[in-house]
Amino acid sequence: MAVTATMAVSSTIIAFRNIAITELSDDSGRYDDKIKTVFNQAKTSDIQIKGVKHVLYGHTRRITQIVICKAYSIFVSASEDRSCIIWDLNRLSYVRSIEGHKYGVDVVAISPTAGDIASASRQGLGSCLQLHSINGEYIDMYTSQDHVINCLAFSTAPEGQSINVIAGGLDNGVIRIWSTVDLRHLRDLQTENLMLKPVIR
Repeated sequence: MAVTATMAVSSTIIAFRNIAITELSDDSGRYDDKIKTVFNQAKTSDIQIKGVKHVLYGHTRRITQIVICKAYSIFVSASEDRSCIIWDLNRLSYVRSIEGHKYGVDVVAISPTAGDIASASRQGLGSCLQLHSINGEYIDMYTSQDHVINCLAFSTAPEGQSINVIAGGLDNGVIRIWSTVDLRHLRDLQTENLMLKPVIR
């Protein structure tokens, strides 16, 4: 039996279950222009959904995180069912699934410059970090054997002028930096007052 997870995104409740389908078109299959997303600074996410509330279907277990990328008009949901789903923010519809984690996905981040998607799941005493393109194509993987990744974020330098990085907050107070090209571990950042305190978003 599928577990229903309900999470508020802006002013809309989006519930995720079983199969990825939405009810955003009329009988002719055309897009219903009465439903749209608009910029609204009064909302926490800066996004407001106008029109009728809709239920999106996709995950079979609890959702752990939803992140929004306004630059690419997508949002990504991570779940305990070991997958992430990319959704179209304008049409509120399913785009594609990202699979490959052996355990439930805990955290996810989207690059606002390239659209790449980083996701992490717990694996033993550590975490498994995976990087996919916005098209769902696998790029690379990094495994941390002894520390859990609590949060992720991309740097936002202009593409073509520099190489962006992924920063991950670990449970031991370290901020670990990886290359977005191949997930190569570049360096660790740590201060004495954060030692052994988990880094969280």
